[in-house]
Amino acid sequence: MRRPDSTSWEARHRLLKEPLGSVTVTQGMQRFSSSFLPSREQKQFVSQRPRLDVGCLTIKIAASKSQQCEVKNGFGFRVNDAIVRDRKGRYWRIKNLESGDSQIALELTSSAAAPVLGKYYLDYNPVAISGSRGGSNSSWRRTGTHDFTAELNRLLMVQRFGTEGRFEYWLRQTLQVSGDLPFGSFVALCDVTQDASAVAGCSLENSVRYVLGTLP
Repeated sequence: MRRPDSTSWEARHRLLKEPLGSVTVTQGMQRFSSSFLPSREQKQFVSQRPRLDVGCLTIKIAASKSQQCEVKNGFGFRVNDAIVRDRKGRYWRIKNLESGDSQIALELTSSAAAPVLGKYYLDYNPVAISGSRGGSNSSWRRTGTHDFTAELNRLLMVQRFGTEGRFEYWLRQTLQVSGDLPFGSFVALCDVTQDASAVAGCSLENSVRYVLGTLP
């Protein structure tokens, strides 16, 4: 990995002779040299670990004119806020639902659900360069928001996936761009618990757990 960060990847390898650091890979571990994490520099890491039987959200719609939707939290942790879209395309929202509890959800129109989904993403938006904004012809400017990730990619002269993974891309495209969940799915915001952290005993600050899934 080579410096500076504001230069494209191609230019870094072509112009800079000294690497930022080294990686030692053995049969049982990977060791990164300390120069990868200089002081006062923010780095972001994503850890993906398959886990079985973590639970789910389930819904039960009453067979009446009111068409009330009851949502049950089948996870082992509290759901702070969630948007559920049933298999008929209707949106429902629940808040502050403890593990094992049920709650009558608030029905939302598609136009009302879109800004809520967008706010989910904007409240926990990936870090961007200070002051970055979308182009003058971008839809982000017309809607009063900015595509920070696309602008960051443009400034670094990298491809679209250069600064985000598949989960970040899905969140941005679904929550901010389209504001539209697939039928029979949900997205929830929850507190991060220690068992979900990749580093045991670490201190969590200003963290959020996105929970995505389909309805049974």
